[in-house]
Amino acid sequence: MKKIMILPRLRMLPFFILATAILAQPGETATGKGDSGIVALTVVKTNVRLRSEPSVESTVKGQVNPGAMFVAEKWSIRDDKAKMSWYRIVGFLDKDTGSVNDRNAAGVRTPCYVSADLVKVNSYEEIKHSEEFVIKQLSLTPYGQGYGAVDSSLAAQRKMAEQKILKHVFSAVRGKSRIPVYAGPSKSSGELKGADLNGENFYNYDFYVADETKPGWLFIVDVSSRCPSGWVEAGLLEPVKEPGFFETGRLVTLNLGANVPEIMRRWGQAKSVKRQVSPSWRGNIDETVMSFDGFELTYEDHRNFEFTLTRKGAGLGGIFVGVSWCNKEYIEKTFGKKLSVEKSKSADGSERWTLGFAPDGWGFTIFLTFDKKGMVSEFRYVCADVNLS
Repeated sequence: MKKIMILPRLRMLPFFILATAILAQPGETATGKGDSGIVALTVVKTNVRLRSEPSVESTVKGQVNPGAMFVAEKWSIRDDKAKMSWYRIVGFLDKDTGSVNDRNAAGVRTPCYVSADLVKVNSYEEIKHSEEFVIKQLSLTPYGQGYGAVDSSLAAQRKMAEQKILKHVFSAVRGKSRIPVYAGPSKSSGELKGADLNGENFYNYDFYVADETKPGWLFIVDVSSRCPSGWVEAGLLEPVKEPGFFETGRLVTLNLGANVPEIMRRWGQAKSVKRQVSPSWRGNIDETVMSFDGFELTYEDHRNFEFTLTRKGAGLGGIFVGVSWCNKEYIEKTFGKKLSVEKSKSADGSERWTLGFAPDGWGFTIFLTFDKKGMVSEFRYVCADVNLS
C-alpha cells in the first residue's frame, strides 16, 4: 500500500445534519427539505444521444426519439466552455403507467446525461401523473432508495466507527447467476424491486455489509447505488474485513448521502447550489457545490467529494462537531490505529490533526481542529480516486 496524502482543492467548504432520507411532498418547491430534487423531461428532437458524461465527447450509451420521457435531477449542469447545459437522467419514465425504471427497453442504464437543448421540462399536470406518484415509483429503484436504509443517527455512527462493523463484500459465490435481495432477513419478506445482483456483473457493484446480526443473512449497501440496500443470504456472498482506512472512508460516504437530491434532503435548505462540468483525468465530471448552514460541500460521486463541517452536533463517519465525547482521546482510540496521525498547534492555542491513508486507486484525508476543551470544532474531509498511471 502506498501512503498518499489526498490534498484539498483550492475550494474548500463547512457540514451536515444526519437524518433518515424522506421523500418530498408534492407542491413544495424550496431547495432542500421538502424538495424532491427531481423533474420530468420529454425528448423533443430526433436521434437524441444519451451520454456517459455531461460532454459531447463522452461515450454514447443509447439513442431516443421524440416523446421519450425521463426522470432527472432538477439542477442542470452547466458547461461554460462548450456553452451547453446537461441533465443527469436517473430514471426512464413510462408515460402511460408512470412507472420508473433504471433501464430502458434498449438496455440503457442510468445514470446518463442528456443535453438540455434536446428536452423539455414538464409539469406533472402535463405528464398526467402526480409528483408524489412519480417519486414513489423512483423510490423503488436503487437510485431512489439511496442510503436511506442506513441509520445515520449519532448512536449508530458511533457504534459502527467503534465496533468496526462495516465489511466489504469481495465477490459473489461462483455458480450463482442470480442473487435475490430481500426486504428482510427471510425469503418470505419478498424480493426488493429493482434488484439486479448476479455473479456475472458483480464488478458493477461496491457492496458493504452494514449488519450481520441475523444468523445466515447479511444486510448489504451498494455505495455505487446500482443495487438497492437489503438482506442477502450469507452463503451467497464472500465478505472480507478490509483494513480500517477503507472502513472509515466508506462510513463517511454512507452518512453523507447517495446523490445530490438525497444530500439536499438530509442536510436541509441550501444557501446555494452550483452545478458545472469540471474537467479531470477521469473525464468531464458533474461537479456540484452546495452551501448549507455550517456545512460546505463539493460533490462529484461517492468516491470523489470534499467538505468542511462546523455545524455543532452534526457528524459523519462517527466524527461529530462540538460533542463532548468526540474529543482527542476518542479520535485517537477509534481511528489512530487505522490511520496515520499528524499533530500541530496554532498560535491561538487550537490543535490540528491530519489523518489519512491512501491505498492504491482511492484515498482520503481527514483534517480536524480541536478547541481548547478538546472537542472537534471543524471537520474537513477530502476523498478522491488516485491516478497511479
